[in-house]
Amino acid sequence: MRINSLKNQDLLSYWTIIYLGLPTIIFIIGWLKLWIAIFGAGCFIISIFFFYKSLGKEEKIQIGSKLTLTNQVLIWLMAISTVLYAGIGGYIFHGDTNKHFAIIFDLVNERWPVVYEENFLTKDPVFLDYYIGYYLPTGLLGKIFGIENTNLFLIIWASIGVYLVFRWVLIFSRERLIFLSIIVFLLLGGQDFLYSAIKIPIKFLFIGEWNDPYIFEMEVSAEASVHNNLLQYYAPMVGLTWAPQHYIGGWLATSLFMHQIIYKKTFVNIGFILSLTPIWSIFNTIGLVPFFLFFVFHYKFKDAFSLQNLLGGGFNMLILFFYFQAHFPIEITGWVWEFVPGKSWVFKILIFALIEYGLYILLIHEYILKSQFKFFVIISAICLLLFTLYAIGMFNDFLMRSGVPGMFVISIVLVKYFKSVQQKKLKIILGFVILLSCIPYLFLRYRVKDRLAEQERVENSSSVVNIYEDAWFNSQYLGRSSSVFYKYFSKK
Repeated sequence: MRINSLKNQDLLSYWTIIYLGLPTIIFIIGWLKLWIAIFGAGCFIISIFFFYKSLGKEEKIQIGSKLTLTNQVLIWLMAISTVLYAGIGGYIFHGDTNKHFAIIFDLVNERWPVVYEENFLTKDPVFLDYYIGYYLPTGLLGKIFGIENTNLFLIIWASIGVYLVFRWVLIFSRERLIFLSIIVFLLLGGQDFLYSAIKIPIKFLFIGEWNDPYIFEMEVSAEASVHNNLLQYYAPMVGLTWAPQHYIGGWLATSLFMHQIIYKKTFVNIGFILSLTPIWSIFNTIGLVPFFLFFVFHYKFKDAFSLQNLLGGGFNMLILFFYFQAHFPIEITGWVWEFVPGKSWVFKILIFALIEYGLYILLIHEYILKSQFKFFVIISAICLLLFTLYAIGMFNDFLMRSGVPGMFVISIVLVKYFKSVQQKKLKIILGFVILLSCIPYLFLRYRVKDRLAEQERVENSSSVVNIYEDAWFNSQYLGRSSSVFYKYFSKK
């Protein structure tokens, strides 16, 4: 049985924009003063309408033309399995569960916007000021149907997002070898294992220092083998296990960028698409801006002045600018050379670039230069290198999360290339390289093997402001009540 209905075939991009935009409209209605919320909701609805109108029938992506019902079910099962194995929903180990569930706990139990009269950061009231897009739909459903159901709501919400991501991966890499395509995409990361395995004997030969096996395990499992947490890019499965709020939205927005620019050759929607990303992750927005600027200024500058870009995109960007401008400053910031001793930072960022994505680009550079994704890959490589020069946060979230769009582009091209290779020897070599990149996630799962049975419930969580007393932690999540956003835009 084939899924041949036009209604089912053509709307992948439309359902993606609905999924991506849902947190923004919830934020507009739930956080802003009534008159601002009404205007913002109107801008959003008009922009969604014009987005849909721009999907001319002859240009819509065919999302089901080559997929049987069995294949559709397979993709759904893989999406749900991925979410569960990543620990989303709290049934097995999931990184930073206490933080994820605390945010949902507050969204369910507190009035919106969430305000904390008492906190460890200041004597003044503060409000929840974080990229809450991933959490908002679950929080809203928890408010309506009860906090005891929020674990299930989170699994459903994340599974829909991951399903949409898988569909885009298959669209861009051609809809065949479904299981293999998705597995390669999920586990494909950098060559941290290979680098660490080479680094250990070299250090021993030259300085007589032999790494503790525990350090090796930690470096590889965290994909931080070059310079601790300062230099990290996560493989997709690692990202879902630790920070799905930064990955699902980033992947979907990048997919829409690629769809609009490569397939439709239009820019009438990308400003609006970009404006839906800050509530998911402001770092994802930063990662997408170079693509926006390059393609708009080099191809169809006038398209950027479409109604949806100006109205919906302009409103969203303005409101979210003031929302994040209210954020307490992050104390741990600086240039990479301020964190890496001596002049070794140049060598380290070049090695980091090589093992995370440079090796792949070198291996398939001829294919890339002939590919429709050529400019996307070039921009990705440049940005991924430039992002290493500055660090923000205890674990340098800026680098990891701003790099999500670029790493997604490179992953897509690698999956497509791997499926297109005909020479058996080349396929074996490439397969071996990909297999090596999967080892960090296996190390991570081995490291937490004793915690696989962990089960946590949102209703048993505590508030965000009660997790830790440390200023560096609390400053990540809180905004100032003296800010422009809180005074003039926020509901009271």
